[in-house]
Parts: sequence; structure tokens; C-alpha cells
Amino acid sequence: MTSRFAAAVGAAVDGRPCVVALGGGADSALLLDASVQAVGVDNVRAVFVFHGLESSLLLKESATKAAEHTGVALTVLEGLIDGGAGIEDRARAIRYETIEANLASDEIALTGHTMTDQAETVLMRLARGSGAGGLAGIPFERGSWRRPFLDFEREVINAEATRRNLPFVEDPANRDERHFRSFVRHHIIPDLERDHAPGLTFNIARSASLLREDDVLLDSLADMIPVIETGDRVMIAVPPLLTADRPVATRAIRSALRKLGDQYPGSMNDVDRVMNVAMTGRTGFVSGHVEVRLESPLLILEHPIVHQGHESKAIDAPGAFTWSGDRYRVFTSTYPTAMRTAGRFSVLYLDDPAESLEVRGICDGDTLDIGTGSARVVELLREQGVPASARSRSLLVVSGGKVAAVHGVRTASWAQPRTGEEVTIVEREVDSWT
Repeated sequence: MTSRFAAAVGAAVDGRPCVVALGGGADSALLLDASVQAVGVDNVRAVFVFHGLESSLLLKESATKAAEHTGVALTVLEGLIDGGAGIEDRARAIRYETIEANLASDEIALTGHTMTDQAETVLMRLARGSGAGGLAGIPFERGSWRRPFLDFEREVINAEATRRNLPFVEDPANRDERHFRSFVRHHIIPDLERDHAPGLTFNIARSASLLREDDVLLDSLADMIPVIETGDRVMIAVPPLLTADRPVATRAIRSALRKLGDQYPGSMNDVDRVMNVAMTGRTGFVSGHVEVRLESPLLILEHPIVHQGHESKAIDAPGAFTWSGDRYRVFTSTYPTAMRTAGRFSVLYLDDPAESLEVRGICDGDTLDIGTGSARVVELLREQGVPASARSRSLLVVSGGKVAAVHGVRTASWAQPRTGEEVTIVEREVDSWT
């Protein structure tokens, strides 16, 4: 007769092979045993991630015994972390990342999270000011992950593991009340259930389930706002973002931040900064070193590109060079020429043609002599309509240590040519980016 625990696993995996994330405790030991019942030992693998912490050897030994007890092959993967702040979150992130990298394309990953874990998580997120997405708690399904035991309280799981004589231990860190979760587990929930709110664990889990339904609806509305991922940048369509209701716009922004590789989708302060850029057009930054700027009708989010800056490259005329993936040639002619100081060309007159000529990237504070004073190079690029995303690939032509031209945009007043003079021309080849 199939147990209710095996039935829960069977419903979660739907006949697919599974990988059980073993942690050494009762929940994962029972999960492994129930998985073998549900799909057979040949369709189950077990994985333990070794963090190198004080209790890791104890937990590894327990996980090894659980695998041997069920006859399942165990893979031990290394995911070392340091002690210190946020150790629980960092360990959890490394476990997920390490196990996901080990999954075959047809495998489902299982964890032994319980209803009690759900209640603890929701209370912790409530204390931190989470919105509906956070208060929806631990999802039953996300990507390749399934959590079959979310309908069972921890006491029920522990009792069943004990009844079956499964090998397990309690992680000593679970008793360390310096960790927020441990304090919630051993004080807040037991005290509330005993003195004020019988059935608290079940009720919190039910609230999370109700919020999850709202969460799914809001996510579906947010998916209607285009969020486009191209290379290492993410773009959000601004008109639908600004006309959407705030909860929907918030989710679209967090979805965009997640696509940049951040594990967590950003605080409300980050969301507010992104919305401010969309409304005002003023470039801003959010946590994780993400730059946000408006290039209408799109909002661009990306990690700033490191400029080549003052690392210069000497050039000769005639000659050729490459810069940021583009090809350039350098040659001389007599002015006037068919070339103009715009787009692909820079045309310069140099008092001393033997003076060293260089190109380099743009740095903060760079200016160009425009005859009536100096203008900031970044402002010249902006006025010319060069998008911020392309400015990092722009280059300066430098003669004798002075900026002679912002290539394709403007030439310094002292380098402007006159009729009959020999000029130096820097040309970006036509099959480079435009």
C-alpha cells in the first residue's frame, strides 16, 4: 500500500526521474524513502552539498546512511562557504545552484520543505516587510524544483521518519538562536500557538496559499509588459510600464532585475529608483551595481561597462586599428574632402603632423575645446543623439595629450582644417556597427 508521503512525491514528479536534495535531517531522509516508493530506486538519485561548516561532516555522514538505507546512489558535491553574516541565505543559494548544475535535462529536484518551514518563512518575510510575492511563501513548484511535503507539519514528518527507523540527525545550527529562523522556530511560533493562536502553522500556510493565487494573477498581468533580454542588458517597454497599476509594474521591474542574474529581485527602494528613471529620464543606479537609463521607448538596465578610458593606443597615418570591435583606417588628404566630421569620420588639421596621435576611450571629466570654451564630451555625445549604451564604445582622437576630436561627433576648434591644408582622417569602416 502506497503511503501518503509516497503519493505526494508521485504527484509531484509525475513519473519523471528525481534527485533528492539530502540534508541529513528527517525531512530529506523521509523524502528519499518516499521517492523510492513512488518511482522506484532506479529512478532516484540523492545529492548532498558539502559546505565545509562545523556540522557538515555530521550531516554528510547522516546523508550517506540514509542513501545506503534506501539503496540510492549518493553524489556529494562541494559548495564551500565562509561563516559570517547571512550564512543561511548564502548556503541555501549555493545548494540550489550546485544541485541545478548537476541535474540531467529530464530530472526533477526535490526538497523536504514542510508546512512548518512555510510558516517560519512567511513570518520571517513579514518581519522584513515583504509584499504579496514574498508572503506567498515557498512555492510547491519552481523551475525544476518540487516540494512534495508542504502539506505536512514537521512533527508529522519527524514522527514518520522515526517510525520507519530512518537514519537522520538534527543540524546543531538549528538550535543556534542567533539565526533568525531558529529564534522563530523555537520561540515565536511555539509561544504564539501555545498562548494565543492554536493552529497558527496551518493558518499561516493557508494564508500563503491564498496569497499565492493573487501572486500568480499579478505575475500574469506583469508578463504583458515586455521585458527583453539581450546579451548582458535587459530592456523594459516604458509606455505599458507607466500605465500599469503599481503592483503590476513592480513585478515587471523585479522580473527585469532577476534577468540580470541577481538572486533576489530587488528591494522596494530599487523598484522606486527604476520607476523614477522611467518618469524623469534621469539615469540612476540600483543595488547590485545596476545602471538604469531611459532610451525612449525603452528602459535599459545593465551593469555599467568598464570603459577603456585613458588606456590609449598609438595610431599612424597611413595605418589601421581596431577599437571595441570596430575597424578603423587612418589616412591623409587635402582639405576640403568628401568626408565630414560626422558619423564615420573625423577630419583633423594638426599643426605638427609628427606629433604623436592616439585614440582612447572616454573618461569622466573629458572636455573638448569648441572655440567659445570647453564642453563636456558626454554632453556632446548626448546632444548628438548617441545613446548611452553606445557611448562606452565611442573614442577620442588625442594629439599631443589634448583631445583633438570626439570621433564622428566634433573636432576641437584648434584642429579644424582650412582649405588647402593637409588633414588626417580617421574613418570607421562601413561594415562596423552603425
